Amino acid sequence: MSPQPFGQIPAYEDGDISLFESGAIVLHIAERHGSLLPTNEIARAKALSWIFAALNTVEPPIVEREYVKYLEAEKSWQTERFATVDKRIRT
Repeated sequence: MSPQPFGQIPAYEDGDISLFESGAIVLHIAERHGSLLPTNEIARAKALSWIFAALNTVEPPIVEREYVKYLEAEKSWQTERFATVDKRIRT
């Protein structure tokens, strides 16, 4: 049985642990390897904030740009959509 209930990637298996969703996978790996997350409470909280920022703020417009690149190729509006998405990425 696939660890990804929606049949998508990412999926991660580590022994008896089956995970899906990037954030869960990154957090699991970071917690298992002491050098990836700070032990200081404040620094750890900041690092976790950046994990969530990457997933919820940074990643969505980048994924949208790939959508425009591949699924809207040769559409009359692709250039304008690239401009809109690129502006959102830079902001």
